[in-house]
Amino acid sequence: MRKRSRAGGRLRTFGSQQTDRDPPGPRPLPLLGNLLQLDLEKPFYSFLELSKKYGSVFTVYLGSKRVVVLAGYKTVKEALVNHADEFGERDALQILKDKSEGHGVLWSNGESWKEMRRFALTNLRDFGMGKRACEDKILEECDFLIDVFKKFKGEAFDTTQPMNYAVSNIICAMVYGNRFEYDDPEFTSMVDRANRNIQIAGSPSAQIYNLFPWFGKFLTRNKEFRNAFDATAEQNQQLFRSLKETLNPQMCRGFVDAFLVRKQNLEESGNSNSHFHEKNLLMTVNNLFAAGTDTTATTLRWALLLMAKYPKIQDQVKEELSRVIGSRPVQVEDRRNLPFVDAVIHETQRLANIVPMALPHKTSQDVTFQGHFLKKGTTVYPLLTSVLYDESEWEKPHSFYPAHFLDEDGKFVKRDAFMPFSAGRRVCLGESLARMELFIFFTTLLQQFRFTPAPGVSEDDLDLTPRVGLTLNPSPHKLCAVPCIFSSQGYGKEPPGPRALPLLGNLLQLDLRRLYISLVKLSEKYGSVFTVYLGRQKVVVLAGYKTVKEALVHYGEEFGERDPLLILHEVSQGHGILWSNGDSWKEMRRFAVTNLKDFGMGKMAGEEKITEELHYLTEVINKFKGEAFDSTQPINNAVSNIICSMVYSNRFEYDDPEFICMIKRTNRNNLLLGSLSIQLYNLFPWIGKLITKKEEFNKLADANKEQNLTWLRRLKETLNPQMCRGFVDAFLVRKQHLEKSEITNSHFHDENLLVTVNNLFAAGTETTATTLRWGLLFMARYPDIQDQVQEELSRVIGSRQVKAEDRKNLPFVDAVVHETQRMSSTSQDVTFQGHFIKKGTTVFPLLISVLRDESEWERPYSFYPAHFLNKDGKFVKRDAFMPFSAGRRACPGESLARMELFLFLATLLQHFRFSPPPGVSEEELDVTPQVGFSLAPPAHKLCAVPRIFSSEKNGKEPPGPRPLPLLGNLLQLDFKRVYISLAKLSKKYGSVFTVYIGPPKLVILVGYKTVKEALINYGEEFGERHIQHIMHDVYGGQGLIWTNGDSWQEMRRFALTNLRDNGMGKKESEEKIINELHHLTEVINKTKGEAFDMTKPIHRAVSNIICSMVYGNRFEYDDPEFMSLVDHSNKYIKLFTSPSLQMYNMFPWLGKFISEKKELIKLVDANKKQHLKLIRSLEETLNPQMCRGFIDAFLVRKNHLEKSGITNSHFHYENLLKSVNNMFNAGTDTTATTLRWGLLFMARYPEIQDQVQEELSRVIGSRQVKAEDRKNLPFVDAVVHETQRMSSVVPMSLPHKTSQDVTFQGHFIKKGTTVFPLLISVLRDESEWERPHSFYPAHFLNKDGKFVKRDAFMPFSAGRRACPGESLARMELFLFLATLLQHFRFSPPPGVSEEELDVTPQLINFVLCPVCEEEVEGFEMKNQTQFNRSENVQHH
Repeated sequence: MRKRSRAGGRLRTFGSQQTDRDPPGPRPLPLLGNLLQLDLEKPFYSFLELSKKYGSVFTVYLGSKRVVVLAGYKTVKEALVNHADEFGERDALQILKDKSEGHGVLWSNGESWKEMRRFALTNLRDFGMGKRACEDKILEECDFLIDVFKKFKGEAFDTTQPMNYAVSNIICAMVYGNRFEYDDPEFTSMVDRANRNIQIAGSPSAQIYNLFPWFGKFLTRNKEFRNAFDATAEQNQQLFRSLKETLNPQMCRGFVDAFLVRKQNLEESGNSNSHFHEKNLLMTVNNLFAAGTDTTATTLRWALLLMAKYPKIQDQVKEELSRVIGSRPVQVEDRRNLPFVDAVIHETQRLANIVPMALPHKTSQDVTFQGHFLKKGTTVYPLLTSVLYDESEWEKPHSFYPAHFLDEDGKFVKRDAFMPFSAGRRVCLGESLARMELFIFFTTLLQQFRFTPAPGVSEDDLDLTPRVGLTLNPSPHKLCAVPCIFSSQGYGKEPPGPRALPLLGNLLQLDLRRLYISLVKLSEKYGSVFTVYLGRQKVVVLAGYKTVKEALVHYGEEFGERDPLLILHEVSQGHGILWSNGDSWKEMRRFAVTNLKDFGMGKMAGEEKITEELHYLTEVINKFKGEAFDSTQPINNAVSNIICSMVYSNRFEYDDPEFICMIKRTNRNNLLLGSLSIQLYNLFPWIGKLITKKEEFNKLADANKEQNLTWLRRLKETLNPQMCRGFVDAFLVRKQHLEKSEITNSHFHDENLLVTVNNLFAAGTETTATTLRWGLLFMARYPDIQDQVQEELSRVIGSRQVKAEDRKNLPFVDAVVHETQRMSSTSQDVTFQGHFIKKGTTVFPLLISVLRDESEWERPYSFYPAHFLNKDGKFVKRDAFMPFSAGRRACPGESLARMELFLFLATLLQHFRFSPPPGVSEEELDVTPQVGFSLAPPAHKLCAVPRIFSSEKNGKEPPGPRPLPLLGNLLQLDFKRVYISLAKLSKKYGSVFTVYIGPPKLVILVGYKTVKEALINYGEEFGERHIQHIMHDVYGGQGLIWTNGDSWQEMRRFALTNLRDNGMGKKESEEKIINELHHLTEVINKTKGEAFDMTKPIHRAVSNIICSMVYGNRFEYDDPEFMSLVDHSNKYIKLFTSPSLQMYNMFPWLGKFISEKKELIKLVDANKKQHLKLIRSLEETLNPQMCRGFIDAFLVRKNHLEKSGITNSHFHYENLLKSVNNMFNAGTDTTATTLRWGLLFMARYPEIQDQVQEELSRVIGSRQVKAEDRKNLPFVDAVVHETQRMSSVVPMSLPHKTSQDVTFQGHFIKKGTTVFPLLISVLRDESEWERPHSFYPAHFLNKDGKFVKRDAFMPFSAGRRACPGESLARMELFLFLATLLQHFRFSPPPGVSEEELDVTPQLINFVLCPVCEEEVEGFEMKNQTQFNRSENVQHH
């Protein structure tokens, strides 16, 4: 009889043995403590001196208050990072405690601090922190700041106020939703008061008050502080009131709006004791305003002072900026190309040392640290100045020395001891914003000005002694900001060019049908910058890669305006995003890019739209049955539908007359724009009435405008502000909101919407569709290249759907796509208006001269994909590849176009072979472009012959053992360990074989290569789900797991999107897991070292993670409804695999005799009622503006569809119930089971547990493990992976089914055949794993102990049916296992040795569980895995 596999976990503690030895320190005096030994203006200097005598951990008494000071990088890091929880509380200064009352994010603790910090972080990120939107705000603010600096005309001035106002406006934009003018008296007084209070808070008198509060009534500064604080509070209250009056829950403008909406929702739900109340709002906003202004603005003022003090360093900064950036606006992404600038900013932060003592911390518990005992509640000062000036870390700690951050090659290097934002739990929450602000403000100011001392003051006279406050500011000073000159003198030579005739200019020397060819020829004579006259209009032409790049990128501002063609200006009237300029263009472009990204551009949602459209397109092409056809209309229709789905929120049928006419009119107008007569009209407007094509163009434009108006009216009638379907909805919602706020002069008006939509429709269709048609024409023209493309597609992709992520594995295909863009050069050269030559001059950057530049391309005039391949056949980027233009006017839809071109071209070449029509040879195919506004292929037809992926259908069926009548191979299989029987059969019959389970025929796939090939390379063919009879009875083809077709696709897509929105795989889910771990460790602690069963606590903890995403909240472990929900789930998972129900799956007619079937149906009905009850309660409190989880999102979508009159969608109660059931079961069982295996393995293999805990102690200490720690815990990560491999909890995958006849590895498998990919054969494949049947973490480690991925690691299955919750499960497994092993040691219970722990699994449904002592369905499963935490043992 086997021993019960009880394992035990002993409580681990951290740090040294508790001793009575307090940290040393100077002897204190009664009442005064050590105050007489300290300089209260600069106490950090005094502490530095004391650390030299008393070491890195010492005690001082500030009056009667005991303070422990931490000095030096290693000590401060160890405390704040490795012992983050113990040193993670805040000790509020008395002067601030009086006002904050424990609220806000800076001076608070406990649950209020956690919730406010989390809410602030999440919402500030939503409003741009660390993102592109924030970058735009900073660049915009830079313009205002530069204007202020320029007003001083190079004379000396104090930078304090303008710098404070500029930086403050960034946080204001995120907190209040708007910026303020620098002369707004309310704004300036609020900023000035905040800065004054920071200065007072660090003054000696404030410090005296903090130590002796009874002294307060004698201190005038204390009164000044309170008055200023109260004035700011009143001002904030006024701002809150005005924001509340115009609050729109559907469109939060900033942090305050988001807070008010959350507060309202909680109050409406009857939750009156939350942390979302007025005081927390007031203090949090106060904290964000003060901290978001002072530290960054102070650092920037130090930076400018240091530049004036060290002019040679300023020279190096300006040289690097001029060389790399020129005069264009700096972008965050430039940081990596500006190593010296980056080093100067970092060195400024280090030397300025603006928060020298951090904000005071407090121990949250008794802790022994570096041999010293610190009692709970001890005030701790991490001396940041000792880190930033640590002589053991910095070469010249007391000098301004940017080389601290540069290697010997001048490249930027990070330094561990760079810690200006503090570290650990209390690290500055605005770090990402501050880093972005410092970089953009500093570089932009140094780009625009040279900073020098005031007249009569030398560099040496500039004082770097700080003015003391809560932060260290520069001493009062003035600087001169002398504007820099970028361009040449106005009287320089004009560009050369051919002599112009009166009136006609150079028209007689140009071919207006092929203007770009004439201009390229002229560049050979006149150089890369030359002048031509088109009639009387002077045009400067830029030719060649280097010249065009320099103009558009380095001089982006100067060449950044648009010079619209006359005929287009008449139509657009300066509106839209293509032919507009100024603020309207900026705002429309920014809004369009942001919203198109929201609706899928460049993301997974966009990829899914393209993939769906490709199905329609391939159907259309298939209808031609290989006969010659014109690809223009189907390609245009397909590409247009992608932009339509993002703009109008739906695709159109290809035979929709309105849609067809819209595309035809757009294409016709494109041709007209390039016509000779329209070009002449643009040059000589007075001849317009003689040109019939102008009249045709205007009629077509008007018809398109009318059509768009019709579509816009339809969308407006069904508009739901809570659920924007596409760009038009988002625009209308913004317009309505602005009108309600009585903002009548915004750029959000009907004309801008109409023209912008027209621009997006035209540009989103024409260029991409034209490039695709060129691509297919080139393939028919060069069949040998088409052969190489199709060989690579067959080898890498097979017949499965191509995905965007495949690009990296298809270098030749990618090269062909790029070469198509280069050779087709569909964009006519765009016109700009700039300042470099003479303001207002029209400029043509000749893009074709870039894409055919003979100094950049080996064969510029040939179709030569090798341009984009290295000698090893790997894809390489080319600098001169610029089809989307560059700089400020680069195509806003580039990411979408790149995805479309790759997916369309790859998928079409996967399905068809393109060839000339009968009677036409490849050489006869004409590749001379048809001239229009873009260069389209000439009229042509191609044949698209469908390709066959599989072998002949009459191939042999897979072999297998001979079946008996009725019983099949049942007698040859062990149904307790069926996967073992199948693995044995594979040794005889190979990696693809047949078995009969009763009458049903199954095909089994065995081994890594076979399973991977089937699920990935043949993903479509093996992508259906076989639904067993019992699963059909229970789920009825609904839900996420046991379903197929459109319902499955829509539910899976919706579930993935919404689970991600609710945190899956993101920081939010990490926080949920960490929170749940606190509850789980409490449960384990309650067992007090006795043996206990881990099943229920683990299952409940894991279940709560998915519950928080599905229902929007977690449950208590003793909640009876939750307990029954989890227990019912576990019970019917076990029932599914009972022998009697397996018999029912084989012989359905037995169903009426099987009692377990009735029991299961009853159990399912009980669960259904319970889920329905939860759903109903959520429905009653549903708020469409704030979805709490998946169910809310589903109900909102359902309600919206019903209101729109759509009654036959997949969004109905049955699908919701079944999807929730699937997520609840799958989100609990596999992860919880894997975790139980992990703990059992640790108890079974104590030496491996030792290594895990050693790595955790060394790297993490006692702080909370985070997901980002995975990269620094290779052994822990290897153990997690090896646990998944060895436990192999889903050994046979869930059953698949072939969606069509397929010949696979020489075997013919008929459509509808049930297929079992034997996952355990992948995870134990002897050709892939060194010790496949042993628990051996080294499988995932290289010889240096670094973690390595393994191809054959496939526990989540693969392909179309891969586990949708993989990212969540990976995060859960890592955090749960690492945290539990950080806190406990697991061992067998008394009387059981490690060798006696049983690791033989039991199969429950499709899951392998550790064995448990329970009778289930007629056979005994013994030895319940239990865990023991006996005596508490201190871990050294």
